[in-house]
Amino acid sequence: MSNFFKKRILLVISIIAVFILGIMAALEVTDNSYNAVKDLTGTVLSPVLKFFSTITTSVKNFAADISELATLRKDNEQLKEKIKELEVDQTLLETYKNENERLKALLELKDYSSDWEMVGAKIIAMDGNSWFTTFTIDKGTSDGISKNCAVVTNMGLVGYVYDVGTTWAQVRTVIDSEFSMGVIVSRTNDRGILEGDLSLGSEGLCKMTYISKDAKIVVGDYVRTSGLSGNFPPDIIVGKIKEIKTELHGLSNYAIVEPSVDFLRLSEVLVIKKY
Repeated sequence: MSNFFKKRILLVISIIAVFILGIMAALEVTDNSYNAVKDLTGTVLSPVLKFFSTITTSVKNFAADISELATLRKDNEQLKEKIKELEVDQTLLETYKNENERLKALLELKDYSSDWEMVGAKIIAMDGNSWFTTFTIDKGTSDGISKNCAVVTNMGLVGYVYDVGTTWAQVRTVIDSEFSMGVIVSRTNDRGILEGDLSLGSEGLCKMTYISKDAKIVVGDYVRTSGLSGNFPPDIIVGKIKEIKTELHGLSNYAIVEPSVDFLRLSEVLVIKKY
C-alpha cells in the first residue's frame, strides 16, 4: 500500500478516536456507559474499517495485476526476439541446404563426366541484365581456365569464357546477343545454329536458326550441343524448343529455345578446361 493511503487511513482513524474519547469523557465511566461506548465504537468503526480493508485489498490486487502485466509484456518481447532468431536460423538452414544440393549436383556431374577436366567456380558479379547475359566468376588462368572454355551446370550448357584474368573470368551465356554455336535436335538429328537475340534475351530465351523447312522438329524437342564448333563437348543439353517459326525470306525455319539453365537463380558453375 502506498504512503498516501496509509496517511489518509491514520488521519481518519485519529479523528474517529478523538470523537470517541470525547464521548467517553462526557459519560460517566460505568460498566453500562463503557459498554455503550464500546458498542458505539464498534458500530462506527466497523463500516469504516471494512471500507478501508476493501480499498486496501483492491489496491493490492491492482498492484499485483500491474506487476503481472509487466512480466507478461517482458515475456512476450523475449518470445518475439526468440521467434526472430529462429526465423533467421531457418533461413540460413534453407540457404545452406539449397547450396549443398546445388554443389552436390555439380559434383555428380563432374564425377559422371570423368573424361572432362573441370573446375568449380562461383559467380561474383553480373551485368545489369537480370537474366545473366554475362557474368564474372572467381576462377581464372591460375586455375587452368582460358578463353572459349565451355561453362556448364548439372542442368546443361551455360555459355563460354570470353575474357579471363589470373583469378577471374567473364562468361557469355547462351542468351547473350553475341553468342553463337552449332546445335542438334536430339530426337530428329536436325542441325542448326543456336544464337542469342537481343529481344529474346530479355525474356531469358534464345533461338535456333538455319533449320531446314523439311525438318520434323516439334515443340518440346530437346536441343543439344553438336560438338562441331570445337569449343563445346557434344551432347550437352542446351534447352527445348518452345516455338517454331518461318524466316522472313521463307527459305528456312527458326525455333525459339528455352534454355535448360535457370539464369535467374544461377550461383555456381563448372568450367570445362579440357575434354
